[in-house]
Parts: sequence; structure tokens; C-alpha cells
Amino acid sequence: MKSYLLLFTVLACLGCAPANQLNRLYFGMNKPTGGAVSEQEFNQFLHQEISSRFPEGLTLFEAKGQWQNAKGTIEQEKSRVVEIVCDDTPENRDKVAVIAAKYKALFAQEAVMVIKSQSEIIFH
Repeated sequence: MKSYLLLFTVLACLGCAPANQLNRLYFGMNKPTGGAVSEQEFNQFLHQEISSRFPEGLTLFEAKGQWQNAKGTIEQEKSRVVEIVCDDTPENRDKVAVIAAKYKALFAQEAVMVIKSQSEIIFH
């Protein structure tokens, strides 16, 4: 009986608080019309669109990516990867989707890849 009560308590608590969600967004820096998103343009986007929605913090990486576009061409380009850890709520999921949509519209991108995973946060 005690083990069932413990299991029920654990399962009930899983729904008590939102889980931590790791959102990893991949932003290509090539513009389809030629040229690239400049550091200034990306930093402005980061400040206005990302940091304003997630002021708690984020991590930014410079990367080089490869992907196949809609025409089937394999492209390599400089990229920026932004990691945001937040509560897994509908509001935060919407914020991430808006960030991706705004980047696509602003820089004429075909896609912004977003990887979401559950995470456990530990500070040592």
C-alpha cells in the first residue's frame, strides 16, 4: 500500500511544476539574395527578439552548419546557435516559435531549426 501511495505522489508531482525545457535554435547566416547576416544585424536581433523574450539568460555559440535546402542543394554556412533553458509552458513554446518566424521573415530564411529536449538543471 505504501509503495502505491509513493508512486501516486511521484506521478502527481510530475504535473505540479513545469519541466525545464532546453531550446536550441540554429540560425543560418547566409542570405538567399546574397551576402550574409552581419554581426551587427544578428546582435540587434538577439537583443530585440530573443533577450527581450528570455531575459533570464541564454548561451550563444558560433558554428558552421550544413543542410540541404528545398531545391536539394547542400549548403554550408556560418551559423549561430542559441540555447535557452526555460519552463516548458505554452507561453514559452510560443515565444520560441515567434523568434524562429521573425528570423525567417527578417532575413528571408527557408528555416530555423529548433531542437527541444527536457533537461535537468544542476548548479555545483
